[in-house]
Amino acid sequence: QKAVCEALSNKIVDVNYLGTVNLWVKCTNSVQHEEAPDELKIDYEQFKTDITPLFAAAHAGQVDIVRRLLTAGADVNQKLFKGYAITAAAWEGHCDALTILLKAGASQGACE
Repeated sequence: QKAVCEALSNKIVDVNYLGTVNLWVKCTNSVQHEEAPDELKIDYEQFKTDITPLFAAAHAGQVDIVRRLLTAGADVNQKLFKGYAITAAAWEGHCDALTILLKAGASQGACE
């Protein structure tokens, strides 16, 4: 987090910059067979995509970084290929990050 604080203190840093990263996303599947009829299988799928720092922080559940990015002017409603920052928080089950993004003004479209 120290590195994030230092970077955000630099006025030249673009908090809405799109950068390419590899993300791991949860994928859940209901498995039905006789041995364990109610088994839920959670796997992770890797994909390469362009995201913003806010999307990355929301995806990782880094609440303090989400707050700092929003304070620095990150666009809570910036749409990306995989959705919005709030979508990332919801997919990964990061309720605290989700709440912060909602309070910051995530639009109805971003919540769907």
